[in-house]
Amino acid sequence: PKTPKPRNYKYVYKLLLNSMSQFIAQSEKMFMLEGFKQGIRSDGRGVTDSRPFKMQRNTVPEAFGSCTLTFGQEDTQVVCAIKAEIMAPLNSEPNRGQINFYLESSQTGRSLFVREDTADSLKQRMQNSLATMFANVIDRKELSIYDGEFCWNLHVDLLVFDELSMEQLDYIGLCMRAAFGSLQLPQTIATLNNLTGKIEVGLVEEVYADKENTDQPIILKSSKHSPFIISVAVIRNEMTELEDGQKLLVILDPDQLEMQCVD
Repeated sequence: PKTPKPRNYKYVYKLLLNSMSQFIAQSEKMFMLEGFKQGIRSDGRGVTDSRPFKMQRNTVPEAFGSCTLTFGQEDTQVVCAIKAEIMAPLNSEPNRGQINFYLESSQTGRSLFVREDTADSLKQRMQNSLATMFANVIDRKELSIYDGEFCWNLHVDLLVFDELSMEQLDYIGLCMRAAFGSLQLPQTIATLNNLTGKIEVGLVEEVYADKENTDQPIILKSSKHSPFIISVAVIRNEMTELEDGQKLLVILDPDQLEMQCVD
């Protein structure tokens, strides 16, 4: 049967649960909830602590900007590589470049735990979420080389070495933020070819090889405004009582098992 179209948060939560590679028993869930009430989590964190991570930039030599990030107890690894090519801009956006986002994982729904159509749907949702957040922050005018003729087209490739799940989104976004921070594009110049009458583009360091400082890279100023993604889980319990009588507990950066305690 086809995956139903999302109508409310319950469908998204069900999709999230289906993406998990392991499930917990009710007794284990109660044990974890008791720990939350005391501010203790199974991995030693407090309820307001995020998972530890390690990050290294410029790990992909062929890319113009890249980052490798490892997080969590299982050392899940995320790699982001940004590649660029010079293309003609869209007619509707003559003074803007384009950014394309691609998210892949080492397993894409063919494991024993996840249906392929469910995994593909989850991957598309995660990719769209990342693209929306970053595409609205990065100023694509900075990618223009010559209005109406040439622009930079960026390809943001993300690879997660694990089964995809929504609880990875914080760290995928952090890895992509670091990759954009390390992005360096070569200086270009557009000139008129007197023989053909067409505009041509070339690298400044090649056109002016006898001049100094022509190899200085271009850094996107808007990349410093790239977003941080922070996940928060809300769990019902008797620890906190609101005005309407509802009792809630807030957990920062929940992992796969903790997400199964979420209401």
